[in-house]
Amino acid sequence: GVNASSSTGVDAVVTVQVTTSAGVTSATFTGGRASGDSGLKVKDAYGNTLLLTEAGNSTSVSGAKVAVITAQRLVFQIGANAGQVARVSLRDTRAGQLGTTVVAGKSLQDIDVTTQQGAQDAIRIIDEAISQISQVRGNIGSFQKQVLESTIRSLNISRENLAASESAIRDTNVAEEVMNYTKLQILQQAGMAVLAQANAAPQAVLSLLR
Repeated sequence: GVNASSSTGVDAVVTVQVTTSAGVTSATFTGGRASGDSGLKVKDAYGNTLLLTEAGNSTSVSGAKVAVITAQRLVFQIGANAGQVARVSLRDTRAGQLGTTVVAGKSLQDIDVTTQQGAQDAIRIIDEAISQISQVRGNIGSFQKQVLESTIRSLNISRENLAASESAIRDTNVAEEVMNYTKLQILQQAGMAVLAQANAAPQAVLSLLR
């Protein structure tokens, strides 16, 4: 059954325990007179926190919004820098947390096929558990394809480009480049010698005129 109670006042905080498909959930209702005091904070069995608030005790339903959502996630380092990470959240797949939405108070670990009703309930619970596991598999597959595999392809392209650059540097013909460098030095020195001789001829003429 459901126990109901009411209380009147301001600056009140009420904490209740409810059972959901995520397990036992703690919900805290806060009512205050200051802006931002009123809201509903829910924390599930996974440690996820959902904070629903309404602006400054406003009666407008449109003012309600999701303010904070935090979750336990798997974090993958997908880049060289500290902030280059990818996260994915997965539901609890223990037997006690599967198939909890079809038969009140029962999960996959509670099935009993010794009675006709128990067997029927077991079928519904197992079907729901399969659906939940399929959803988890879909989330993992989507994350793998869209994030991990895409990142792997990008890293492979970067690696190939780096290897090509390194190969171009290592495969340089050192002997040919040294020969070209020497040739350019000889041409430069020869040009300077010719220029010096060209400048010396006018000086010789001037010395004769003196």
